[in-house]
Amino acid sequence: MFGFVKNVRNSNIVSHEAKLQNHQNFSINEFEYLYNYIPDAYCESMHINNMVKQYVHDNNIDQLLDLGCGDGNMRGFLKEEKPHLEYTGIDVFECERMPAEDFKTFDGVNIPLSDQSFDCIFSKQVLEHVEHLSLLIKDVYRVLKPGGVFLGSCAGLEPLNGHSLFNLTPIGLNVILKQANLTLLRLYPGTMVDTLMEWHLKTRVLGNQNSDFGESRFFKQIDSARDILNNEKEVNYYKLIFSGHINFIAQKQST
Repeated sequence: MFGFVKNVRNSNIVSHEAKLQNHQNFSINEFEYLYNYIPDAYCESMHINNMVKQYVHDNNIDQLLDLGCGDGNMRGFLKEEKPHLEYTGIDVFECERMPAEDFKTFDGVNIPLSDQSFDCIFSKQVLEHVEHLSLLIKDVYRVLKPGGVFLGSCAGLEPLNGHSLFNLTPIGLNVILKQANLTLLRLYPGTMVDTLMEWHLKTRVLGNQNSDFGESRFFKQIDSARDILNNEKEVNYYKLIFSGHINFIAQKQST
């Protein structure tokens, strides 16, 4: 189900973007605005860990920057798939669990790495915690090599957590990426809002720290509505806008 992540390119996005130069063009509905970023094929509610692991594998990624790496748990997860992956994690806090050579601290805006030094930058549920998000994304652009990819997940309909500052809509995410000259390639539904809300309730209110994500009633209802929707892309659109987490892939265009 992740095969369509491989080798995503922007063959028809440029003409679509020309049509949608102003994100506040209200003569165009949200589905039309997001049309080219939504997969055509059936789309599961995709966990970002699986998406980045598959992307690294399918696209032969040799180096990856984990932006806002936290305790560094993605390092081991990704190296299980690709032991020789050159992994670098950065965060505003120290991470004692990570080897010193694989980790750097930073101020939340200025990435302490050279221009055009990474093929892939990954960010898992970080953007909603960043005070100066537009400035950080512009530095992501600087650090990416031409043709490099920025992929990850961010809060869609997720409740307040970890001192999060705001949530992003799919359109808002695209606007911020465009301001940094990054081209959005694909949007995927992450964990559905009902599943995520229930998980937060169980772990934060009821104290069940071992709770897993359950089956989403929203996802099943949207899937069952495909007979009254126009096509699979429209089904995926509704999965996306009812997602607690939004998964994305963007690219720095080759010059």
